[in-house]
Amino acid sequence: MGDQRPLRVLIVDDNPADVRLLERRLLAAEGWRIDASICADPNECLGVVRRQMPQLVFVDYRLAGVKGTDLIGELMRMDRLAPYCILLTGHGGEAVVLDALRAGARDYLRKDELDVAAVERALRHFRIETEMAGRLRESQDQFSKLVRLAADGICILQHDRVLFVNDKFCRMMNHSAERLVSQPLEDHFDPAIVARFRENYARRLAGDTTLEDRVEMVVRSGDGDELTLDIGFAVIEQSGEPALMLIARDITQRRQVEAEMQRHRDHLAEMVEARTAELRAAVESAERANAAKDDFLANMSHEIRTPLHGILGFAHLGSQRVQSENLDADKVTHYFNRIHESGEHLLEMLNDLLDLSKMESEQLVYDLSEVDMLELVHQVVDSEEARLNDRRLEVHVRASAGLTTMVSGDPDRLRQVIGNLLSNAIKFSPPGGRIDISLQAEGSGATPGLKLVVADQGSGIPEAEREQVFDKFYQSSVTRDGTGGTGLGLTICRQIVEGHGGRIFAETNDGGGTRLIVLLPRIMGQKLQQGMTGNG
Repeated sequence: MGDQRPLRVLIVDDNPADVRLLERRLLAAEGWRIDASICADPNECLGVVRRQMPQLVFVDYRLAGVKGTDLIGELMRMDRLAPYCILLTGHGGEAVVLDALRAGARDYLRKDELDVAAVERALRHFRIETEMAGRLRESQDQFSKLVRLAADGICILQHDRVLFVNDKFCRMMNHSAERLVSQPLEDHFDPAIVARFRENYARRLAGDTTLEDRVEMVVRSGDGDELTLDIGFAVIEQSGEPALMLIARDITQRRQVEAEMQRHRDHLAEMVEARTAELRAAVESAERANAAKDDFLANMSHEIRTPLHGILGFAHLGSQRVQSENLDADKVTHYFNRIHESGEHLLEMLNDLLDLSKMESEQLVYDLSEVDMLELVHQVVDSEEARLNDRRLEVHVRASAGLTTMVSGDPDRLRQVIGNLLSNAIKFSPPGGRIDISLQAEGSGATPGLKLVVADQGSGIPEAEREQVFDKFYQSSVTRDGTGGTGLGLTICRQIVEGHGGRIFAETNDGGGTRLIVLLPRIMGQKLQQGMTGNG
């Protein structure tokens, strides 16, 4: 042998002649150094093996009081001390050989054929199997180390029990190996998971090739946490029987990250959708604004042409009358009154455009003082007396009993608001109709206010348009025949009212028509006053 260490051999035989013969054959075997011991009493054999730890044991089939195959069986049960056993028989029958192999013998020799060649052949078999067993042990040791140190959890199941788990599987499940191994599956896994394991195990043993090699399962660890495991399955042989090997990887964190990323993607999609909706709304608003400007230009053309035609026409008629010296004082006065009215109409439109331009550039001037809103209402009503008479309209002004109608504001701008509201009411009220203007208390305590309501009996404003009528250039659908003016009056009213810290809105009048409501604070906040006087 390569390392020249003697082979420790034990001969268990109570026949001295047979023992001497076997010794001579062993010593004559070429390439072997033999260190042989003899044990004639089978009852002492186990003790000798424990003391000397022979590598090879020859056991006679017929021993005093015991069969050699029974002794071989006892030697095999010595686990790590179990030696390589060869049966010596003088019979060599098939039944004897099978009995020996079942007991654990690795070879047999017939005593009547015990020559050097037979012994050398048995020794060669011993060497080959020993080397193979050594390599197998090395491989198993390496495999065990790899399994123990594997990054994935490994578990072997057989007959509804856990046979083996590596350290990673134990850490993953938060259980010790002692608790997991040899315990029923129900002790560690939910019934639904156990049912899946059993079904998978049975179908794989039956040769089902349709099963996936990997599945994803949610299990519960020893501390109650839910784990998402990516599990691979393989059928292996364990102790001569099929077993199911599970290779599990904890993908809980990965799934959580993926879920979080999905939530972010969904949120991003919602944000994109919302932003797209905003952009779409902005485009639609721009298109509406553009359309409103087109309508405004058309209306402005009509509004400007009408008073210009009046100015030019009545100026021409007046000129003819003067030239013909056929003067009719009433007629001439009428012509010049119409010229004056047309000029005032043009001036009013130009003032609206100028005010709007100032508001948009934040250059509108406010001159603050104490203002009596009831007095302003009467002033505006008096200024519109001619138009009211032309249309046979009645105006009823009332203020709540004991109401203080004073507010802090710009009297000219507030008069402009009242004038615009009354002008609209006159324009849209049917001939012979009625306009109600009321002043009421609004709010109480630290922020008292005043409510101004102008109600007409006109065609009203559709509910869907009550907010839009305050937009620049917008005209209600019921006044798009050109009777609605430039579409700037209510826009300017809102700018002035909000500039005074108030608000304006439209409602449907109970008896038909529209109620335009202005809410104003009696005393403006210090910060607002500073900003307004600064403009002045």
